[in-house]
Amino acid sequence: MWYEYCYFDGHFIKINDANINISSEGVLFGYGVFDTLKLVKAGSPFLKNHFLRFKNHSDLLKIPVSISFNNLQNALTTLWMKNKKPDIAIAKISIIKGKTDFHTAILLRKYDHNHLKFWNGVEVTIAKKTTDFANINRLKTCNYLDNLLSRIKCKNSGCFETIYFNYAGYLTEGTACNIFFVSKNNSVITTPLSMGILNGVTRQTVLRILNKKMITTLEKPIRINQINQFKEMFLTNSVYEVIPVKKLRKHEFKVFSTCNLLRREFSLIWNKNT
Repeated sequence: MWYEYCYFDGHFIKINDANINISSEGVLFGYGVFDTLKLVKAGSPFLKNHFLRFKNHSDLLKIPVSISFNNLQNALTTLWMKNKKPDIAIAKISIIKGKTDFHTAILLRKYDHNHLKFWNGVEVTIAKKTTDFANINRLKTCNYLDNLLSRIKCKNSGCFETIYFNYAGYLTEGTACNIFFVSKNNSVITTPLSMGILNGVTRQTVLRILNKKMITTLEKPIRINQINQFKEMFLTNSVYEVIPVKKLRKHEFKVFSTCNLLRREFSLIWNKNT
């Protein structure tokens, strides 16, 4: 559920008052970029990382970014105040192609994540990615239909997330997350960026934490038929951060020790920055 006020092209207005031409390329073809992150009292220790990725993806698509990092910080603070200062909120930052130029929009939605709901792990399913190794997969564009359809199908089946595999049978990423596995010797494995996945901000943070803890990390492809070699699996994204997986198809994971360690580390990061 979205909060009442949004930022639109330099103005703070009610969401229902924001207008964009329906014949624009942004509406008709999904020409635009976005980023999503969790805010605690209008701030995030990962905001700069998200902004730099957002700008990088925009530059790659020749989309001008009209908002600076400092202006973004100020806009988020103003939105937080206008929307009655929620303790935690999810921000979505977008640049969308209009009829003649680009529109910048920032929306806040309610944070409905209940940590207890995921404490014992989630169930995930798999699906074939229809656009294997396309460069566009690495970018957070507004053309999100493939992932949206997978998420709808996943929700209808009672699962939390869909994990994609490519034409060669390698697992890549989820519709809105990166994936990690833990081997029996406690090495942590994740999909390499060369497989055309999004380099998630939380993914980067997890790798830094594990390296700091002297835990071996490997970026290598994993086939579907190899999942029984691992004792633990977890997902990462900027909203939920670290989510343990208890079941992928028929394979069950019963160990969550690495996931629990990472959760504690993320709590420390937030506590230092709020």
